[in-house]
Amino acid sequence: MTDREEFLNGVEEWCSFYRENPDQFVEDYLHIHLRTFQSLLLVMMMRSTIFVFIATRGIGKTFLSAIYSVVRCILYPGTKVCVASYKRGQAAIVIEKILLELKPKSPELCAEIDNKETKLNGTIAQVVFRNGSYIKVVTASDSARGNRANVVLLDEFRLISKEIVDTILRKFLTEKRMPEYSELTEAERQQEYSKEKNIMMYLSSAWWKDSWAYQRCVDTYKVMLDDTKRQFVCGLPYELSIQEGLLDAELVEDEMMESD
Repeated sequence: MTDREEFLNGVEEWCSFYRENPDQFVEDYLHIHLRTFQSLLLVMMMRSTIFVFIATRGIGKTFLSAIYSVVRCILYPGTKVCVASYKRGQAAIVIEKILLELKPKSPELCAEIDNKETKLNGTIAQVVFRNGSYIKVVTASDSARGNRANVVLLDEFRLISKEIVDTILRKFLTEKRMPEYSELTEAERQQEYSKEKNIMMYLSSAWWKDSWAYQRCVDTYKVMLDDTKRQFVCGLPYELSIQEGLLDAELVEDEMMESD
């Protein structure tokens, strides 16, 4: 075996391992230690085709979204991630966390990012990777038509109209990630392509039951009970944020004492 063959075999083994254990990849590559609930959520993000997360304030859903997006883009070259929200600034926070919080901690991540093409300004918010992957921000409106993605991440999806989600944002997922697989036949390539599904992610704080977001949770819950499907829904309360030291209990008590 040549040095190149040995190297490629090593890449294949480690890539397979990290795809199955993304929380370990975060520790080894991004140098971030995840809490138990964060590790569990990250694993389910990687394994689900529809992922719904109702997160209490202070739980760090945007931070975890940034971690997931980076992990997905590195481990699956050529991945297109679109982050959408009701207001562009909300979605751009994911890009900010990647560039200002994740990147400074990880020389490995710095080496993955194409700094020339990566931009964060009033008109463009995107992170471009040297392996062909990218994360870009779009506004959840009619102007977003024409985008294509393998992962669509809706931040505070309860604020986005269901019509925009159904008629525009979900239509992004019409294009699959298609690696060249130079050593496979055409039939074998098509078989590999069929294994990897595009992903729709819904993240939000909790809201009223008359919102369409609540029905999205209920529908996902019903499908999640079917072991042949890959859908997941989870809601975490503010008590967990306090227990994990992410939220100050006194601040919560002060707010609960307000008359309104």
